[in-house]
Amino acid sequence: MSLQSEGEPDDDIESETKFTQENTSESNTCKGRNEIKIGQLVLFLYEKHIYPGQVIETKQDKKQYKIKSLTSSGLLQWKWPSKDEIIWYEEEDILQVIETPIPSKIGFFKIPEVENYNSVKAQENFKCPDDFGFYPHHISCDKYWKCDNNAAELKTCGNGLAFDASDPKFLTENCDYIHNVDCGDRSQLEPPISAPHCERLYGIFPDAQKCDVFWNCWNGEASRYQCSPGLAYDREARVCMWADQVPECKSEGGFSCPAAGEVTNSGSFSRHAHPEDCRKYYICLEGQAREYGCPIGTVFKIGDADGTGNCEDPEDVPGW
Repeated sequence: MSLQSEGEPDDDIESETKFTQENTSESNTCKGRNEIKIGQLVLFLYEKHIYPGQVIETKQDKKQYKIKSLTSSGLLQWKWPSKDEIIWYEEEDILQVIETPIPSKIGFFKIPEVENYNSVKAQENFKCPDDFGFYPHHISCDKYWKCDNNAAELKTCGNGLAFDASDPKFLTENCDYIHNVDCGDRSQLEPPISAPHCERLYGIFPDAQKCDVFWNCWNGEASRYQCSPGLAYDREARVCMWADQVPECKSEGGFSCPAAGEVTNSGSFSRHAHPEDCRKYYICLEGQAREYGCPIGTVFKIGDADGTGNCEDPEDVPGW
């Protein structure tokens, strides 16, 4: 399916990170400034992209600094370098000292200068193969390049969507649910933006409490769905399956199937009434209980033989 791409968030950020210096640029290095100290937050250059980090050790004689990246560490959330990766950097790699960032209401931080720099560098490094087309980003699964008249524009899918690069002609602009897209080596994703019942703005997510309930999220709006009786939502397969096959959920609800030989029914399975709900019943197969439900307007009638029964109209069920 084709889903509309979503631009970078801006208006919904209450507080953006404040800087102590002028706008970031490659020439805006730390040379000529005061000594860089342990504990300071800095912006550093890594693989032609800017990332936030914290100085944890220095070698002033060699002008080298050990920096711990602040990816997803509670201060800032970036996907690269990996969380807590510690590397030595030369002085020219440190572009700017920054103040402690201010969090936004949606759980991550935005540094426009960093985003603009990375976006520009990405576009500088990408050459359109043709005058028009849509091409995957080399490391980000939710980013892609739109080429128009041989000019490249970096685009970002909605949060929870990824760019589907399966079109061999690169003429389709298609952002789909992340689980539907083969990202391959494009492992980077934007930080999650959550909403009630939604881990990201787009996607299908299990309910936090009920294993037979799941939510379809579209731009942060959640629609509730419930599996049929006896089924549970499998978060890996993203379908409703028998509850006993879903590790996070058990179907029997405390019901235990009779031991072998306790039921006179000679069939391969037996049926048993639910102790509380007349519409529900259990089927026991090889010692495993699975919960079923009768169609609306009918109830389960216990059969004459042990371990049998069927769904009948209420007036045909004694005691109803």
